[in-house]
Amino acid sequence: MKRRGFFVILTVALTARLIATFDPLWLDEIWSLEIARHAGSLKELLRVTTAANSHILITLWMYLIGDVQHGWILRVPSFVFSLLSLFWVIVLGQR
Repeated sequence: MKRRGFFVILTVALTARLIATFDPLWLDEIWSLEIARHAGSLKELLRVTTAANSHILITLWMYLIGDVQHGWILRVPSFVFSLLSLFWVIVLGQR
């Protein structure tokens, strides 16, 4: 029974996260993308990111992958880490 509940929770969470991944970009994501686009170097990116309302890791990801056609690519790290965190919460909750 516990395994069934685990898979139900995981399936619902995966579906919700997958749907959200393909939504249009939010304002903070657009802001981070613009910072990444206009940064001339990694040093400048780090300086601007610490002064702006932008998360440094996602802005660094956007800087490294460059311009993309689809916004969902920008959300890959968020999608992966949200699933990993959900997995660990479920595993720890079963103890």
